[in-house]
Amino acid sequence: MNFLYDWYEVKKKYTKEKEFSILNLQASYYHIKATDSDILVLNETKKEILLNNASSGLQSVIPMLILIDYLTKGLFDENRTVSVDERTEMNKMIREVINDSINKIDTNEKRDKLLENFEKEQKTFTNLIETQKIINNIIEAREYNYSQFIIEEPEQNLFPEAQRDLVYNIIHLINSNERDHKLLITTHSSYILYALNNCMMGYLIKDDMPNEEQDELKSKLSWIDPKLVSVWEIEKDKGTIKLIQDAETGTVSKHYFNRIMNEVMDEYYEMLNYLEI
Repeated sequence: MNFLYDWYEVKKKYTKEKEFSILNLQASYYHIKATDSDILVLNETKKEILLNNASSGLQSVIPMLILIDYLTKGLFDENRTVSVDERTEMNKMIREVINDSINKIDTNEKRDKLLENFEKEQKTFTNLIETQKIINNIIEAREYNYSQFIIEEPEQNLFPEAQRDLVYNIIHLINSNERDHKLLITTHSSYILYALNNCMMGYLIKDDMPNEEQDELKSKLSWIDPKLVSVWEIEKDKGTIKLIQDAETGTVSKHYFNRIMNEVMDEYYEMLNYLEI
């Protein structure tokens, strides 16, 4: 997938009759194909402005949200199949896998020996089984079954509230149907982690919290089983990663952002002791 190319193609589907609501920002987006214009509508005043005149945050987040919306729903509603080029590449991959497997059993004599000495040559048979699995996966990929997203630092140019709503929105879109969509996010924002934590905690307490209280929570439609989530922290001094989820709940526990925040606040309170008013 090419982000810019797909953005230019997908945005044409979001016409004035199909305006796209942008998080909880009281604004929506649509595209005018005739003039190739991206329009931002302010819902309260109905004022319209060009997207390139909007804030940098909106300019970066709207294309991402629209692509995620399309790639989790619209793409599959269209029953779109892979392109001719993609199908050709898949057929090429299948041939390569088969040829590689054949080369591992290169003579009739060796194949006969395998049948006679199954236990001794079980590893080779395992290779054949794995080959078939690979081929089946390639064949299955001839139809779009799910989308996989890799989003790097989605918090850029966004206020904390918008960061929270962005996480809720993305998880809701990915988790709202039976397709096995996948998501990888890299972030330097504690707000992204806090929002994700709410989504996991909500799943844990959903059977115990009264429905009327659940309905008041912004994260409700985005609750997700912590078992489906992995959160890792890069240990910059060691060059390694470590899991930062609680062993029992699966929610995010101690992490780098909290430690830095505590250090900042400790320094503040240390100086506060000397403040005279």
